[in-house]
Formats: sequence, structure tokens, C-alpha cells
Amino acid sequence: MLISSTDFERLSSYDFTLGVAVVNAGLRPITFFAVRYREYSGKSQVASGFVANDRGVIGFTAPNLGPGQSDEVALGGEHSPQATERVEVAVDFVEFADRTTWGPDLYKNSRLLVGMRAGAREAQAYLKGILQSGGDYGLASATAAEHLPLEPPKNSDPEWERGFRLGKDTIQRRVRQAMESTGREAAAKILNKPLDY
Repeated sequence: MLISSTDFERLSSYDFTLGVAVVNAGLRPITFFAVRYREYSGKSQVASGFVANDRGVIGFTAPNLGPGQSDEVALGGEHSPQATERVEVAVDFVEFADRTTWGPDLYKNSRLLVGMRAGAREAQAYLKGILQSGGDYGLASATAAEHLPLEPPKNSDPEWERGFRLGKDTIQRRVRQAMESTGREAAAKILNKPLDY
């Protein structure tokens, strides 16, 4: 994966925003990527962070980024105490459709992905049980709750735990939307879909 272009909208300002286009320069589809950035004022670093892009990690979402395809992400956007004069941008992490990875992964997105998949599996199993025991009403009630009563294992690292919560919330939201728009059949399809992650 390569950064193909950058669009400096407000460089040298206190509210820096940078648009970055990335392209899959390889032959394997990409399921997830993260771009990191560092903002500098003179020789001092004033901000840093990353933006991640899920291209179908838990299925049902955006299609994988195929060979030669590109995508855009927006970096920054927060107020800086000092004017940004220089920015460093790099691809930090890539996961391919075959589950191999590339990049230094400074922000531990690989751990986030493992947690996301675990949370999605737990939510799917939990909601299947609710549907079997409580029927449509039970499933509608469970998915209407703010969060499912599923907790990550104790001593999980922060990235894994954040991923777990994202994964379970994603499945809960999809099942709720399916129940509201199409009904039990669509919800059951999500819950019974084999998970290949």
C-alpha cells in the first residue's frame, strides 16, 4: 500500500486537516489499513495519531480494497496549541484478505482486529441464544439495549478490549437494523452466517 497523494487544506494553521489518498499497489485485497501522522511546529512535535479504515473486517461492510484501487482518509482535524508547519505521514499497518499483515503497527491495530473478531463472535453466539430462547421479542429487546452484557476477558490489553467492544457493538447494531427493517429472517441470516474471521 502506498500513499499516492496528500491534500494540504490548512497547513500552517491551528486547525490542521490533511486529506490523504492511498492505493493498493500489491496483488492481494486489503481488509484493513491504518495511516499514522505527526505534526510539527519548528522542531517540536505538536500532535500525532492515526486513522484506521475497516474494509470488511467483520464482513457485511465496505468491500476489500482490491489491487490498484484507492481510498481517501482525513487526518488531523483537532485544534493544535501551535501552528502546524510540517507533517509526516506513513502507512502504519495493513491487513490483507488472507489475514497476513504488513507494517510496523506502532498503534497496535493488529490487536484491535483480534479483539474485534472475538467480540463479533461472542455477540453472534449470545444473540443466537436470545433468539432461540426469547424469540423475536427477546432479540428485539436485547439489540435495543445500549450494550450487550458481554465483557472482554480480564487482563486484556487496551487495544484488544477496545476491539472487542467495537466487534460486539457492530453485530448488535446490524442485527437491530435487520430486525427493524426486514424482520427475523434478515436478523437470523446475520446470526447464522459462518464467520470466517
